[in-house]
Amino acid sequence: MAASSAPRGVSLVEGVVAAALLGLCAAAIISALSFSHFTALRATRMTEALARATDVLEDIAAVPYTLVTTNTYPVKYVTLTNGSAVTLVYAMTTTVTEVSSPLLHKRVYLDYTWRVGSSVQHKRFFALKMP
Repeated sequence: MAASSAPRGVSLVEGVVAAALLGLCAAAIISALSFSHFTALRATRMTEALARATDVLEDIAAVPYTLVTTNTYPVKYVTLTNGSAVTLVYAMTTTVTEVSSPLLHKRVYLDYTWRVGSSVQHKRFFALKMP
């Protein structure tokens, strides 16, 4: 009996191995995309924090020394409301402390807190105001 030259099909084992490899590759790609999306979102929030803090610190630099107080820059909260759920987008707190030694000046701390997904990020900015 002569050997047949007809093409043979894919065995069950070969199909299972190929499907497993395809699944692993797809999972790796999805994981990489998810990570890069989260990293880009975090960078965007950090850029927004820097821009808002720079705006406040430039205002502080422009106003007279006597007007720089904690009351002048109240706590600012921005939230998202979706039905009954309220989510913090960001919070900005400015604390001003007057120091008289060795030179009279005010220390200005600007604390900026924001949420990215389920994690909360925090950044502190600092400036000095002299009379």
